[in-house]
Amino acid sequence: MKDGLIISLLSILPKNKIARFMGASARIELPTFMHRLLIRFFVWKYKINLEECNGEIDDFKSLSEFFIRTLKDGRRQIEASPNKLASPVDGRVHTFGPIVNGEFEQYDGQIGSVAEMLGRPSTDPTCQRYNNGSFIIIYLSPQDYHRVHSHDGGTLREIQYQPGQLWPVFPAATRKIPHLFDRNERLVFHIEHFERGNVQSVLSMIGAFGVGRMTTDWNPVITNTTQPQQDITILQTIQRGDELGRFELGSTVVLFFQPDQITEWKVEKGQQVQLGQPIAD
Repeated sequence: MKDGLIISLLSILPKNKIARFMGASARIELPTFMHRLLIRFFVWKYKINLEECNGEIDDFKSLSEFFIRTLKDGRRQIEASPNKLASPVDGRVHTFGPIVNGEFEQYDGQIGSVAEMLGRPSTDPTCQRYNNGSFIIIYLSPQDYHRVHSHDGGTLREIQYQPGQLWPVFPAATRKIPHLFDRNERLVFHIEHFERGNVQSVLSMIGAFGVGRMTTDWNPVITNTTQPQQDITILQTIQRGDELGRFELGSTVVLFFQPDQITEWKVEKGQQVQLGQPIAD
């Protein structure tokens, strides 16, 4: 089916309800032989490397459990230099660049809004903090490891749950749907980095069609369950590479940085990156 037709159909369908149904279906514990066939098909279709994850196919009780599989120790090297930022995920670089007048490039010809992403007025000090800063968007496909980690150490100050739509996030959708990332369901993590001069950054986990559920061990909030918007104070020290949350399928992360935090990007658009890989100085 053409991407344009998919987008047209989803514009009139109850995306969030369909995603909840899809998520519930993925969490069903099927009979062993059916479960084995389903996961083997998923592994074959998306060319997933089972050698790097903990557990065998029979160890996962559902497709959803397999989506959030963990990695074996040592399978990812987390960039240790305090002068570099590490990729928080396995994924493909969608776009990156400057934040101009509170806006970032969602895709060629489409923009997103920092204020809308954070659910706050553009005059709010948190939004103002990222004016003239930098951003990067990384897309996770169904093939990728689905857990999200911190790109740097510091203090996890706050988590926001922002309810929203569940548009797909493939390139055709980001090209056609204005403000897609700041309209979709999202978990927003605010992190303060003392070693960088008390600067802060934002990491947003963006839900997508079929990826309505995002969870975090830092709080029992679960997205796409009709819960209201929440601002959750955390104030916990985290290390670079610590897990922040997980997608129950693939989706997208968006990061915001204050001015002068990024001196040089170490990635290109379309580049595949792995968790822990240096992405910027």
